[in-house]
This record gives sequence, structure tokens and C-alpha cells, in this order.
Amino acid sequence: MTQWSFDISTAPKGKTVTTTRLVTDKSSASGKSVRDFEEFVPDHIWIATKCGKVSRTYWIPEHGKNPGRWSGLATGEQPIAWMPFVVPAHPNASEDGRAAA
Repeated sequence: MTQWSFDISTAPKGKTVTTTRLVTDKSSASGKSVRDFEEFVPDHIWIATKCGKVSRTYWIPEHGKNPGRWSGLATGEQPIAWMPFVVPAHPNASEDGRAAA
């Protein structure tokens, strides 16, 4: 069983990934072009708050004048503990993770 960690600095926050998309481009002969975009992909975790609640959350990175914060918490508010958010397998799942018929 996973245990709570009280070291909030070790909580996973996510990562920035580069994705490639087909976009409309009026300057292109085909009217389309391929562009790379950087996107933040958050890691979901469970948190325990000082008021006794347990919530699923993720990190919202700093943007402009808004500092980074945990979703569902006020700016500057910190959870008291965290643990990984684990998605369990369906009870009828086969070894490869797909649900059995």
C-alpha cells in the first residue's frame, strides 16, 4: 500500500512535452502545415489538506503574474501530504490490461 509523503517538494508536478499538429496555413500551397507546440502535461496526485480533506489534484504552472499552485487550493496554500494517484485495473482485466469479454 502506498504511504503518504509529507515532503511536498517531492510531489510530481508534470512535464512539458512537444506535440506536432496539422494547422491551417493560408501561406501554404496546401492550406495546411505542420507545427510543433509545447504543452504542459500535469501529473495527478492525491493530497491531504490542513482542513482534513483528501483531494485529487495537479500542479498549475506559473503563468504571467499568476504563481504556480495546486489545483483546488488557493494561491500560496500547500497540502500537508501527498501520494501518487494510481488508476486501478478493472477487476475483469486480462494480463494485457484490457477488459475480458
